[in-house]
Amino acid sequence: MCEFCDNLNKKLILLESEWSLVLANYFPMSKGNLLVIPKRHIYSITELSDVEAADIIKVLSLAANNLKFGFKPDGVSIFANEGEVSGQTIPHLHFHIIARTFGDGLKNFERNGDKKAISDEELKLIKDLF
Repeated sequence: MCEFCDNLNKKLILLESEWSLVLANYFPMSKGNLLVIPKRHIYSITELSDVEAADIIKVLSLAANNLKFGFKPDGVSIFANEGEVSGQTIPHLHFHIIARTFGDGLKNFERNGDKKAISDEELKLIKDLF
């Protein structure tokens, strides 16, 4: 059973396009947390048709602009998780749009933290994929 396909609370739908929906997140990470989902039940971004992918990007952009206008955050995070290990809890592709403010307590990937630069070997492996 898919919560988006079989058990979606219609009150959460904020916008509907031909191929996707914008939802208010029932369990928000912050004020204004939005979800963008394809209408077709798919698991991975790699399963999107070209038309669905174009629509999702257009809808993500519109939803992010509306969130920025309405909530005036310091920034936004836009992401998708694929697989349980990444934090995906509903096995249906969905993108999060999260309003971010300085000091919001959400886990950050810090710019100046203790990070290790990518090695030339790893960079080559990644480049070879393209």
